[in-house]
Amino acid sequence: MTTQANVRILEPAERDRIYTRLGAQFAPGGVLLPDKYVFEQLSCMPNGYIDVRRPAALAAQDITSRHATVAVLLDEMPNNARAAQALAAELGHPHALAFEVPASLLLSVLTHDCCDMYITTMTGDLLVVGCHEDRVLESGREVWGIVPAEA
Repeated sequence: MTTQANVRILEPAERDRIYTRLGAQFAPGGVLLPDKYVFEQLSCMPNGYIDVRRPAALAAQDITSRHATVAVLLDEMPNNARAAQALAAELGHPHALAFEVPASLLLSVLTHDCCDMYITTMTGDLLVVGCHEDRVLESGREVWGIVPAEA
């Protein structure tokens, strides 16, 4: 991936609003705790949704067809720091951890398979989670996402 001028660092208030929404939707008690990995706290599925594993390429294709930009939040925990900093540098902002990214770059972002990240809409609806424990298959990285439950 090459550095993109159209990648914007999210303001702290924007980042915090998205994390607050993620906590309200997925965390036990509706709040994310600051001293824990976000991924470990995303354990409550909203009514009417199921979690799925899917290839990053398919997830990116689906998201790109519905969104012009997405929020990319890189987990701030120390075990994720090196991978997060490498991805942030490729996005052109090596000291930031939250970005607005054109959806056309999403697949390039998701190829960083050792980096914990949360991809949301700009209003904070969760689209995809990438975790350092994701499986990498011949077809590429598998990511976790949520979809409406089929009736």
